[in-house]
Amino acid sequence: MTWLLLGTRVGLAGVFAVAAASKAARPATIVGALRAAGVRRAAPLGAAVAVTEGVLAVALLGASGRALAATLAGSAVVLASFLAWNLRASARQGEAVPCGCFGARTAPGPAHAARTAALASAALAGALAAGTAPAGQAPVWAAGAVAFLGVAWAVRLLAEGRPVPPRLAEEHGHTRRQFLLRAATGLAVVAFGGTWLAREIAHSRRPAVTLAVTDGTAVLSPPEVAKPGYLKAIRPPPFATTVTRIVGDPASAIRFPGAAAGQWGSDARHHYSDDQPWNADQTLIAIQNYGDGTPSNVYLDGETYRPRLPQCPTYEVRDDRWHPVLPTVRVNAGGNLLEWFDVAACRQVRSWTLLEGVEDLGLTDGNLTMDGRFVVLGNQRSMFALDMDPQPPHDPYPSNRVGPPVDITYGGFEIDFVSISPSGRYAVVHYRGDHDRVFDIDPDTLAMAPRAMPADTPRCAGTAADGFVYDLGHPDLALDPFDEDEDVIVGQEHCGRIGETVNGTRMGGVVKVRLRDGKVTSLTDPENEAYPYHVSTRNTKRPGLAYVTYYEGEDGRRFDQEIMAVRLDGSGAVERWAHHHSDTKDCYRCEPHAVPSPDGLRLIFASSWSLDCAGRCGAQSVPQAYVVDARAV
Repeated sequence: MTWLLLGTRVGLAGVFAVAAASKAARPATIVGALRAAGVRRAAPLGAAVAVTEGVLAVALLGASGRALAATLAGSAVVLASFLAWNLRASARQGEAVPCGCFGARTAPGPAHAARTAALASAALAGALAAGTAPAGQAPVWAAGAVAFLGVAWAVRLLAEGRPVPPRLAEEHGHTRRQFLLRAATGLAVVAFGGTWLAREIAHSRRPAVTLAVTDGTAVLSPPEVAKPGYLKAIRPPPFATTVTRIVGDPASAIRFPGAAAGQWGSDARHHYSDDQPWNADQTLIAIQNYGDGTPSNVYLDGETYRPRLPQCPTYEVRDDRWHPVLPTVRVNAGGNLLEWFDVAACRQVRSWTLLEGVEDLGLTDGNLTMDGRFVVLGNQRSMFALDMDPQPPHDPYPSNRVGPPVDITYGGFEIDFVSISPSGRYAVVHYRGDHDRVFDIDPDTLAMAPRAMPADTPRCAGTAADGFVYDLGHPDLALDPFDEDEDVIVGQEHCGRIGETVNGTRMGGVVKVRLRDGKVTSLTDPENEAYPYHVSTRNTKRPGLAYVTYYEGEDGRRFDQEIMAVRLDGSGAVERWAHHHSDTKDCYRCEPHAVPSPDGLRLIFASSWSLDCAGRCGAQSVPQAYVVDARAV
């Protein structure tokens, strides 16, 4: 809701401009109001108020970024002080103290307090939206504080039996009790509205996405673009995004803050499309530094992309993921070990000794629940769920809360990976050949059993009773905001039915399957569509999109060599981000495996940058990581 932030800026600027102009035109009014309230040095204070309002009016229209956030925060503070003034003036026993607002001589009433409370709430919400204050509950308690002040004021006056200022009684024609009750109710309503506005803006506090191409029907042939230099942002046509190489040339030095140093390897990139390289607060990016690189794992600054942390010497990386809530914690699994390790403090936070030996974290493609509490681990025989942060009525960590292992062998299929759904309600077993099978997880015992699907559920292997759903290749799991946050799996169509009609829908290359009942939704139009490769839904703070990497070498087709995002609602709406310029033939690490940042405004991909490279090309022997940035400039 970027328009809300713009409206807040313009509205507050107008209010401050009118207020400053009124005080400048009639300075005696504000000075008289201050003197009537017993304020010393009323003249200089009145002038300071007018100047402050004028400065804020100009800054609100001209500032941007952190300066805008600071201006909005300052506006909230100034308006909160005005609210306190209104309440103080209203509460002066038996006196009609003028407001001095906009040069007026009338005494402040409920309308004044309500107006000021609303403006203060809007200013605070704007500061949150501009990105300096923490998100979450801050807008709620801030607007709630405004409501509390107003209601507490009214209750206090009622309890103490203070009379309503005479002028207010005359102007509004109410009894004292009617007046105070209406004031309290009005303030509560305003605070509720302010809370809603704050939450709406805070939920959309990210900047707008700048994408030049959202037309999913156009064929965009890859342009000739030279391989970018290290940390040199380019803007390849026809997209409005920037592309930055975030790893250095092989054998070049890595300089970390402090005395630590290392060397870039010939294979420096992120892990895979379902492994989020950004940490929980997007301040760090995890990079694998292979091919004679040292250290073998490097953590970059999440904004500047410069090296920030080396791998801790005491940290034995097996297969790890960022914890989705704790910013410096990696969840590491393999063999009989599961651990939380803080890569900034270089210490183990929690650990579990597993009785059932596991193959990495979900056989290298597993993930955690959205809250970072549950994980499913397994091997080629079985899998089990584990609660890493037990909550009441269960005993807290270090108690072991582990579900019984369940046999996942089936028809001779080799197991590719196991994972848990974002909500923790389901586990998914992905077999070689891209056959997907859904299991229920009992929330009390963590026991798992195949989820029986409706008999008519489309599938290409197994049976409905055994939990099999439609085949998807290189998939990822997500919550679907268009379907009441149902758990879904999204991937490459792999039943070989592209162009056919399934459940009344013509199947394209990217398909969504609902885990609860196997319902199939085609997300893309098969007409002249290139073949999709990998899908990522790691954009947990910008849900509702699947980010898709397409194969190269499909000249004349839509999305050839592209990275795009498609909406999960089945509308076919897309965002087209970049061409990857990578030659993946016989080169697994050259596969782009694009992954969006948690806020969905950037993505990371790997590339050999050896296709359509204007004669200044990379090589398959040197796959490297790049970031595409779609944030508004």
